[in-house]
Amino acid sequence: MRALLAFALLAGCAGSEPVGAPARVPRTWREVRDSAGHTAHVQWHGVACRECHGDEKKFEPPAADLCTRCHGDVDVPLHPHSPVAVGGTPACQDCHGFGADLEVKPWGCMRCHAQAQGMTTGAVGAHADQACGECHRPHESPSLAARDCASCHQQVGAHGKLTGECNDCHRTHESAHEADRKCVNCHGQQHAAIFAGHQKCTGCHEPHGFTKVAVRKCGSCHEDQPVLASAKHERCETCHKPHQAAAAKSCGSCHRDNVQHPGECASCHPPHGVSAGKLALTCETCHQVPRHATAECRQCHEPHVPKLVVSTTFCGRCHTEQASGKHTDCAKCHVAAAHTPTKTAPTCGSCHAAEAGSAPAGHADCASCHQGGPHAPGKALPTCASCHETQSHQGHGARVACASCHRPHGPKGVASPPACATCHPAAERPALHAVAEHGRCDSCHQGHEAKPRGDRAGCTTCHKGLEKHEPGATSCVSCHLFGDGRPGIRRAAPAAPK
Repeated sequence: MRALLAFALLAGCAGSEPVGAPARVPRTWREVRDSAGHTAHVQWHGVACRECHGDEKKFEPPAADLCTRCHGDVDVPLHPHSPVAVGGTPACQDCHGFGADLEVKPWGCMRCHAQAQGMTTGAVGAHADQACGECHRPHESPSLAARDCASCHQQVGAHGKLTGECNDCHRTHESAHEADRKCVNCHGQQHAAIFAGHQKCTGCHEPHGFTKVAVRKCGSCHEDQPVLASAKHERCETCHKPHQAAAAKSCGSCHRDNVQHPGECASCHPPHGVSAGKLALTCETCHQVPRHATAECRQCHEPHVPKLVVSTTFCGRCHTEQASGKHTDCAKCHVAAAHTPTKTAPTCGSCHAAEAGSAPAGHADCASCHQGGPHAPGKALPTCASCHETQSHQGHGARVACASCHRPHGPKGVASPPACATCHPAAERPALHAVAEHGRCDSCHQGHEAKPRGDRAGCTTCHKGLEKHEPGATSCVSCHLFGDGRPGIRRAAPAAPK
C-alpha cells in the first residue's frame, strides 16, 4: 500500500504531463492522476513531483510526515478508525486520496460510514443526506464533537419531563426511527404495547409532544371502521385500552341486564361490522331457515331470550281466533309450524286414537262433524239430520234420539244398536207380535223404514205355499193384525216353516 501511494504522489493534470516531468514517468501515473490529492496539488497549485517524491529519477515514497512540512498549521485528529487507532500511524491519505480509488476524497465520509464501523460506531442513518462538515470539524479539536441539535432543530421541544437533551432518546447517526423502539426503556411494556397495526409509539404520539391532547384520534387511521351505536360508543377507549393488544372490553361489562343469546354479543352485534343505522346483523346471517309465513323473526323470537316457549298465549298474539278451546299446546299439532307453517299437521287420531279407531264408516273425517276444528272444539256439533236427513224423519229417527241406538265414535255411547226387545219387550208387543215365530223384529222391521213391511212378498218370505192365498189382497196385515184396535179378521198365522 505504501509503495502504491508513493507512486500515486506523481501529481499532474489529467491529460497532461506532471509539473517538472522526469525523464521517465511510471505507468501508474495514468491511474492516479485524477485522484483528489493529485488534482489539488498538481492541477490547482502546480506542485512539482520532486516536492513530494524527491529525486525524480527514483520516485521515492513520501515520508510519513510529508504533509506536515507544508500543512503544519493543520491539526491532524485521531480518527477512531485511522491506523493509529489500531496501533498504526495516522495518515492524511486516509481521507485525501492519492491512489487509483477516486472515491477517497475529503468529505467522502459515507464511503466508510454507510456501514457500521466495528463494535462502537454504527452505520450513519439519520443525517446521512447532510454534509458531514455541517456538524463535524475534521481539522479542529475536538473533531467529532457535533454541533448543538437546536442550531438546526429549533422548533423541536423536549419530550415530557426529560432533561431536554436530544440524546436522551436519539443517537446522532442512528436510523431515522430508531428512537421509536426506545420508548419501552422508560415506559415499560405495559404502557408501550407494540402489536399488529401499532408498530411504533409515534404512530399515535407526536414524537416531541407526548401529551394526551396531542395523541392522534383513532379515526385518523381507522376511518373505515363504522361503529355500532356511535352515539353510545363515540370514544374508542370505551371498549379498547390504548396500550393493550388484548381483546376489547366485554359487552356484558356495560350491558349487564341483557339475557344472552347463545354465543357472544358480537356474533349478532359486530362492533365495527354493521351498516350505518343498523344495530344487529339479520337473523338470516346465521339461521338459514324459512320464515313463518310473512312474519319477521323478531315477531316470534326475543333476541336476548335463547329459548322460545310456544303456547296458545304466545301464538295467540297473531292467531287470535285460533287461540281458544282445549288444544292449548300449539306445538303438539303444529310440530313444524314455526318455520314451515304449510306442513301438514298430524291427524287427530295421533292423540284421539280410541275415537279414530271406533268411528263408523262415513265418520272417519273428524271435520265432517267437528266443524269448529281443533281450535274451536266446544263449538256445537251439527245434528245427525244434517247428513242423515231421510233416516231422521222415518222410523225411530222421528221418535227417539239417534244416540239411543248409535254412537259416532269413542268409548262413550252404545257400541252398536241395542236389541229391539230393550225398548219393545214381548209382553208389550200387540196382536200377532206375540207369536213366537214373530219374535225376531228385523224379519219385518228396519229401524228407519217408513212403515213396517206387510206386503205379500214380505210375508211369503217365511210363509211358503201361500203365494196364491187370497190373490186379490195386496197386503197380508189387512187381515192378519199386528196392532191393537185395528179392524179386521184376526186369524192365527200359519206355522212358520221348519
